[in-house]
Amino acid sequence: MPPMNKSTLTWRRHNKNSGNNIGESATGADFALIIRHKEDFARAAIFQAKNGQSKKGSFKAGHISPEVLELPEEPQYVRLKRHCFSILSASQMPDAAALEATKLYWAHYLIYEPFAAYCSPVSSLTVIEERLEAGDSPGTISYKDYPYLNFVDVLRDGCNQTQEKEPGWLNLSSAGAIAAFVKSAEDLYDLYEAHVNPDMKWAPLIGWTEGLSEQYKTLKIKDGLLLPTKSCPTPKPVPEPAQEPSTTEALLSSTFKMSVNEWQEGRSKPPGPTKHEDKPGTSTSKFTKK
Repeated sequence: MPPMNKSTLTWRRHNKNSGNNIGESATGADFALIIRHKEDFARAAIFQAKNGQSKKGSFKAGHISPEVLELPEEPQYVRLKRHCFSILSASQMPDAAALEATKLYWAHYLIYEPFAAYCSPVSSLTVIEERLEAGDSPGTISYKDYPYLNFVDVLRDGCNQTQEKEPGWLNLSSAGAIAAFVKSAEDLYDLYEAHVNPDMKWAPLIGWTEGLSEQYKTLKIKDGLLLPTKSCPTPKPVPEPAQEPSTTEALLSSTFKMSVNEWQEGRSKPPGPTKHEDKPGTSTSKFTKK
């Protein structure tokens, strides 16, 4: 979505560079989001999309990731966790010293339902690990029994221009940390990069734009044609073939629009907790403590 009149949040999709289709199989993730604030500060999150299974709030967590590369066949949860740990290790962040699932508050199961989408962070779902350690299948998870977030709230909070931690996001507090995250994702799954208050010269991180003139980059951003390639000695605009938007793209498009509107109106106090038949008071726009 190229910058438009007075737009305060611009985002762009980058298809994975490699020609293989092992992204989700190798990582357990469907896509990642990066919200850039400055050259040396951004927020990032990883998502595995799941179809909601009931009005009560549940999803199936028993998917098995196949043997791929040097990885054995294993539960998707284990593969997702493994990938997130590799990101922390590569970025040399403080959380890398303690590779525990409780640190993965920025890796989410994104549960989409007919009229809403929710984020169930890996850090809240130690129940999956407990079931696996007991030799059981993760089965169906009633995610509303545990701390979870509304996807729109996550997007809104990611746009907060302070450098404080926000629920559901990993802070990338240096250019090196941002580059390490991008490197971990760009060849494996789709990466959606957003920028808060961009100007018309904004160039995506993954454009491989070295050597391009500012005028050329501006034109490509306007046209929505700046796509990642491993090398581009003499770039030529090649429009993407027309195709129906994916479920992920459709979800992001609608929720980003809602998030921008909320953010422009100010960070108003989120609505109170919603009561559920299974466990009243577990739905909040921030993490709740058990």
